[in-house]
Amino acid sequence: MSSTGTTESTVFSARFPTIMAIVAATVGLIYGYDNGSISGALPFLTKQFHLSASMQGAVTSVTVFGSIVGAIVGGRLADTIGRKKMMLLIALGFGVFALLSAIPVGIWWLLPMRTCMGLCIGTSIVVAPMFIAEFAPSKRRGSLLVGFQIAQTIGIIAANFVGYGFSFSGNWEFMLGIACVPAFGIAIVLARFPDTPRWYLLKGLRERGVAALRKIEPPELVDARLAEIDEDLASSSGKVRELFTKRFAKATFFVIGFGFLVQITGINAIIYYAPIIFQSIGLPITEAILVGAVIQVAAFIAEIVAFFVVDRAGRRPTLLIGVAAMAVSAGAMAALFVTGSFDGAGQYLAFASIMVFNMAFNFSLGSLVWVYASECFPARLRGAGSSLLLTSDLVANLIVAQVFLVALDSAGGGWTFGAFMALSIIAWIFVLRLAPETKGRSLEEIRGYWDNGARWGHAH
Repeated sequence: MSSTGTTESTVFSARFPTIMAIVAATVGLIYGYDNGSISGALPFLTKQFHLSASMQGAVTSVTVFGSIVGAIVGGRLADTIGRKKMMLLIALGFGVFALLSAIPVGIWWLLPMRTCMGLCIGTSIVVAPMFIAEFAPSKRRGSLLVGFQIAQTIGIIAANFVGYGFSFSGNWEFMLGIACVPAFGIAIVLARFPDTPRWYLLKGLRERGVAALRKIEPPELVDARLAEIDEDLASSSGKVRELFTKRFAKATFFVIGFGFLVQITGINAIIYYAPIIFQSIGLPITEAILVGAVIQVAAFIAEIVAFFVVDRAGRRPTLLIGVAAMAVSAGAMAALFVTGSFDGAGQYLAFASIMVFNMAFNFSLGSLVWVYASECFPARLRGAGSSLLLTSDLVANLIVAQVFLVALDSAGGGWTFGAFMALSIIAWIFVLRLAPETKGRSLEEIRGYWDNGARWGHAH
């Protein structure tokens, strides 16, 4: 069906898809703030409520547990009620549960509020990258998805500096509650925008889908892009069990493995527990929180580099360079713990090692996970496929959140960071063997890659 069949006239705007993608990426700001705020609040929660190491882990892991549930259902909900409506509900949920988390009733009040916050996080990391990918032009999709990670790191940086500011008074309630301000602001902005063309077409709302497509594609490309989307939608029934058929077996194996390796290599041990790690090597709590903030600023710089590199150099070189640096820096940290060299220069080396690890992650795995989560499956399965990758990611996150402090306490930093080094090496090999180069490809072309047995060709 030609696009000329619609009665709604919409003017093409080259900037509109980029604006949409940036607005969606700001949801990552709230996600990042929540991740970072618990890092600064945890030492004071521990002091006020006399938390053991396992209970400290529970404060972070209940959020991850909620995130897993959110990731499992997020894709299906986005397919059912729409990407835009889900984004709106997510932003409102972030705001409400941030406020409720700040009520100092007790740890047994905080845990369920953190679980509910996790539900919002889990749905956001599935839905926001889908929303961005379905609006973004092919040539800029990678960098705009990296923008989602950049927004997260800005949120983490803000949380670290807010945490440092309130570390002198120990006001953890404000650290957690202030997230409601950007959350409600983002909800107001999102309410003004439409849903994605692919979702409208998925639901049979053809006129609205074509109208949205006309706004983001040049007039001469609308018919061709519409035909590609129609073919993509016709290629799958959208049933979750399709992910486990022979046709999608390689794509499914890749997203499960990639998602798990993104987190099991240890990044959230740094994000959640950086102040505790730096306390363990001799820094006072206020300095430990400030050092964590500086490390996140360095990670932000790495993501800016990735933003400009990923659509030029490509996905694979970005990943291979970054993951190699993660393995080296984790190994250096393990050696420092084994030798106990944390006096004088040893503290600076520990700081440098963790900073390099964090920068390397955010340059590579941290930025590219959102790209692959949104690229690997046809439109009818994109929600389910994203849920699958990010559920795998969050299961690994839960393991790290719950086990890290106990491992650090019982096995020591040498074994713990040595394990992260080994897992980073495994991740490097996995990327080398299995990660496709999707730079400059349309979402429909990438679906053809997996249909063709993980080979680029003409089969779709």
